[in-house]
Amino acid sequence: MMGNARAIYQMFDGSDTKLTIPVYQRNYDWKVANCQQLFNDLVAMVREKRTNHFFSSIVEIGGDYSGEKQIIDGQQRLTTVYLLILALVKLLEEGKITSSTMIPRKIRDSYLIDQYVDDVENLKRYRLQPVKHDAVALMRLFGPESGYIENSNQTTNFQFFQDEILKQRISVDELWEAIQHLIVIDISLR
Repeated sequence: MMGNARAIYQMFDGSDTKLTIPVYQRNYDWKVANCQQLFNDLVAMVREKRTNHFFSSIVEIGGDYSGEKQIIDGQQRLTTVYLLILALVKLLEEGKITSSTMIPRKIRDSYLIDQYVDDVENLKRYRLQPVKHDAVALMRLFGPESGYIENSNQTTNFQFFQDEILKQRISVDELWEAIQHLIVIDISLR
């Protein structure tokens, strides 16, 4: 067993990285209140000029040459940060917000999808691979809003994050920097 402190967004980084939620894990069930707390923490980080925010631990098995890891603890936090990054990227791509430093395509390709898998229906395209029902809702968030699954916690929280980002309590660049300073203890069981 090995444990390292690292930024949570780096869990998604790597050309072959795939974070799989095993079928025995529960579905994604964080509510808007949980997301509100996370977003408030990010705003407070910026306003208080804090450089890090400890965000608990992630326990995973794997990490061999294939880059595939099974998440056995921390899927709620990983999924929520993934949704927040996706909300940010989509708003940038749609021109609803602007950034002086962020390149949405680079963030999408580095942390959200495997750019070398073209099939949007192939779960292997996505760096985060949730359980079956959550996977469909997540994949739909990459497409047009008309395809979203409305009764999904993922959709609800994704839309919440988009609304919060548009309020611009902090700048887009400050938000991205704060996300990069969410620290977890990555515990690898090999």
